[in-house]
Amino acid sequence: MALLVYILWLPLFYQPLVFFTLNRYTEKNAFRFSLIAYSLFFTAFIFTLFLKDYFPALSILLFMVMTSIIFIVGIAKFELIPSLTSRYQTMFEVSPTAIILLSNEYEVLEYNHHARNTFHATSSRSLLDLLHTIHNQKQGILLMKALKDSKGLSNFILDFENPSTLQTMILVFEATIISVGSDEYYYIMWRDITNDTEKELLAQYLAYHDALTGLHNRAYFVQHVEAFINQSTSTDLHALILIDLNSFKQINDNYGHSVGDLVLQHMASILQFLFKDPHIVARLGGDEYVLFLQNLQSIEELELAIAAIQQRCEADIFHFEDIQITISPSIGHSIYAVDGDTLEQLLHVSHVNMYINKAAIKQQQALLTEKN
Repeated sequence: MALLVYILWLPLFYQPLVFFTLNRYTEKNAFRFSLIAYSLFFTAFIFTLFLKDYFPALSILLFMVMTSIIFIVGIAKFELIPSLTSRYQTMFEVSPTAIILLSNEYEVLEYNHHARNTFHATSSRSLLDLLHTIHNQKQGILLMKALKDSKGLSNFILDFENPSTLQTMILVFEATIISVGSDEYYYIMWRDITNDTEKELLAQYLAYHDALTGLHNRAYFVQHVEAFINQSTSTDLHALILIDLNSFKQINDNYGHSVGDLVLQHMASILQFLFKDPHIVARLGGDEYVLFLQNLQSIEELELAIAAIQQRCEADIFHFEDIQITISPSIGHSIYAVDGDTLEQLLHVSHVNMYINKAAIKQQQALLTEKN
């Protein structure tokens, strides 16, 4: 009876030892080992029962030897105690960083899961075959040249093409040359920072652009115009034009803010059509727009620009479903350095002139209403 208890208890002792004391995630192998061990222990139990009447001491000793052999063979067979090589291979494979090891002839010796996925690796061991496209191969040659020249790379950024979609991938590389005797090996790691780069570019775009219209915003306008004015001389001729949409509140009240947003976008498209670089077009906020016209040849050029805005607004009528709106702008302007030599002074004069123009338009509309 004691022998039976010992035999049945021994596997229960080994199983938690396998699961909790071995320094590797081998639950699947340990489970398989446990199933096989139980079967072998049961066989050993039957065998020792047969011998115990004839050789009691020998049966116990034989069982101990058999259980030890089973445990040792199980550990080796199912890799319950991982080797240094298997530990390295696991770390290499599950690394979140793409890793590739090249020979000095650019033969791919090793690459992990992320490296294979980046370029949709095939069975070919040639670096150029791995990179697929001509653009990627040129970038690969550039990378290897930089690595050879500097003997090591850190935060080296290159753009590659996704072999499937041909979309741009931004990769940042860390690389070194490993010398083993007379042989050299290239150990290269990289991370895909495409999403990070896109987010950074989007943040930069939103920092200086109006989200609704796509025009430059107040921050961009102030920064760039002030810098340009600081570099200008008193003989340079620049102009600032301020634009406000008449009756815009009524448009929002009558048709809703969604239609009002479309009207703002429509006005932005008019200004973008009329004025190209190096002139700056921006939305200051609400229904207010501003232009900075650089290096004009004459005052007449400014007058032509204002007339073009008025004519385009009259001709390019806003349409949405059954809604038609003719945009009426109030326009004020100022001239550098006649009306001021700072952005603040130019904006002030333009505001004053814009409200004078707005009052004149209202007076004209009132006269037309009286006549009708």
